[in-house]
Amino acid sequence: MWRGSQATALLLIFAASFARADVNWRDKGAVTPVKNQGELCASWAFAVTGVVEGWRFITFGTLNSLSEQQLVDCASPGCGGPSGDTCTCAQIGCFFDYVGTNGDCREADYPYTARVGQCENTCTPVVRPPGNWQRLDGESGIVDGLELGPVLARLEVGDNGQILQSFLDYQSGDYMPASWDASVVQWVLIVGFTDSHFIIKNSFGTSWGAQGYLFLARGGNNLGVGNFAYGLQEGPATSGACSLPDDTCFEMSADNCAAASGTFGGVGTFCQTTCVPPTPTATPTNTPVPQGGACSTPGACSTGFCVDSVCCNSSCTDPLTKCNLPGQVGTCASAAAEAPTLTPWGLVLAAILLASIASVALRQRMRGR
Repeated sequence: MWRGSQATALLLIFAASFARADVNWRDKGAVTPVKNQGELCASWAFAVTGVVEGWRFITFGTLNSLSEQQLVDCASPGCGGPSGDTCTCAQIGCFFDYVGTNGDCREADYPYTARVGQCENTCTPVVRPPGNWQRLDGESGIVDGLELGPVLARLEVGDNGQILQSFLDYQSGDYMPASWDASVVQWVLIVGFTDSHFIIKNSFGTSWGAQGYLFLARGGNNLGVGNFAYGLQEGPATSGACSLPDDTCFEMSADNCAAASGTFGGVGTFCQTTCVPPTPTATPTNTPVPQGGACSTPGACSTGFCVDSVCCNSSCTDPLTKCNLPGQVGTCASAAAEAPTLTPWGLVLAAILLASIASVALRQRMRGR
């Protein structure tokens, strides 16, 4: 007979044997350094190149930083839905198809400019991944995909049309926001997972987050991470466009499409009429504002002090001081030292006052004689 403690120990050992070990493709050398998209709605490009970079390393053992600018210039016109706008209608399957057909060059040969330019054909592609991209189903699908390589996903980081402040301010630890919406979205690269979180590479530069990374808490589909996730998988492609009865379209397998009473467009097809994401992507707004610049919160300032709506050199707590005096904006200074600016009527009144004082003084002198 097994005693209670022995049975519990046996169950724990049995469960542990089926538990998945942590995956971190950074440690395996499959991830390039964190990049910065600047003010262009191009997070999708950084996410796509991240997946392809990882696939190339895993397949050939070579890690190259690939060109996001090539995708921005050359793939955008055909992968932005009916309007051709990849900011509001990025179609991930289309971008994977473009890279599989045309290849992608090294970043050094087609550098990023943070603006849409003319498509150049002067560089030599170094990678053409197979067209077996797949739509991943929820958090479990992301975990399955990460066993094979980095995957990409769309994060919902909106707060009624603004970027979640907690997302902008994130620095470390497992991130578990209280609420969010899809009014603003950001495409990211997921490079691994632990029992508690997904390891996410963003494209806001290394000054954001944990050296450019986010540790997103698992288990609650936080930020809608499992809603739109894609990866390059082994074997033949299975995903394609599925037109649903409510006139929406999502990429999924033929079996899942049939189960949802949809019409499957074929393996490798992608939705042309439904924009994914439906709203503008996030752009980094957390670049520290220098001293003297406009601000709304202390966290926006490189100095750490936001006083009188400008970034100040100190907290400037004395009520007789200000940080926005003319000629001294950004420096805490005595408000008493501020020279008053008189209007023409003010000058007239001042002249009358001075004349009255002079008249009184003259009368006192005459009386004293």
